[in-house]
Amino acid sequence: MDTMEKAAPSRRGSLMMNPMIRKLDRVEEQSPERPATYGGIAAKTLFFMLAAAAGVAGYFILHALLPDEQAIQASGYHIYLIETLVAIIALVVSVFSPLLAFAIRPLVPILGLIYCLSTAYTITWLGATMGGEYSGLIFLALGITIVLVAVMAFLYATGKVKVGHKFRTVVTALFITVACSGLIGFVLSLIPPLRGIVHYAQNDPIFSLIAGVIYIIVACAFLLVDFDTIQRAVERELPKKYEWAAAFGLAYTIIFLFLKIFFLLANAKQGSGNSAAAS
Repeated sequence: MDTMEKAAPSRRGSLMMNPMIRKLDRVEEQSPERPATYGGIAAKTLFFMLAAAAGVAGYFILHALLPDEQAIQASGYHIYLIETLVAIIALVVSVFSPLLAFAIRPLVPILGLIYCLSTAYTITWLGATMGGEYSGLIFLALGITIVLVAVMAFLYATGKVKVGHKFRTVVTALFITVACSGLIGFVLSLIPPLRGIVHYAQNDPIFSLIAGVIYIIVACAFLLVDFDTIQRAVERELPKKYEWAAAFGLAYTIIFLFLKIFFLLANAKQGSGNSAAAS
């Protein structure tokens, strides 16, 4: 297999992968004089990760500036109205900024920065609002995410995991199955006779843990697919300007993985707490 054949994009079996990364497969531009490089993509990914760290720091800075008497106890949660308002705005921004980034490529650096800042702030606010014990889970989830990303990178770089057409097809099928299961559960919850059963299943600790593990496996698989697509982009000598799209796509997958790990840990902690209370 020659170099061009090896670097040819593989669109089949990857319809559900990260859209920002998948978009690179459709790029036909080449720039041998100033191509995208692994180092450039890594540096820009680090930029987005530092933006996420700034979002976390932003929450703690704002929280430190608010007087304790402004806090409100609602449904067992410790809430500051200003923090909540900022979190709602950040949540809306984190939903729409990736969509705009996908549609308007030149704005990817700015929109990616905004997405990482707003998402990190929202996650930190959520953990703090749920209680101090959940705030600690953020840092545990961060550590696990770093380890998993490093492991996936090692497995891909050493060739221990091959990302071919079959791998992409399996990942896509698994993702569609999980997504359809969630959709079916939502539809069934709208039917009064079945609402109680669905609610019980969704709140069952074992069910939540299994679903969380499956989501993490899917996220790790998508991370491998991202690595493969980025390798193809570099080998095809895409222009350097596409480094931003590759970096944001990779950062998006990493943040998605972090979210799934955080919610898995939160569900596990909540389940253990409920078991202790019941006993």
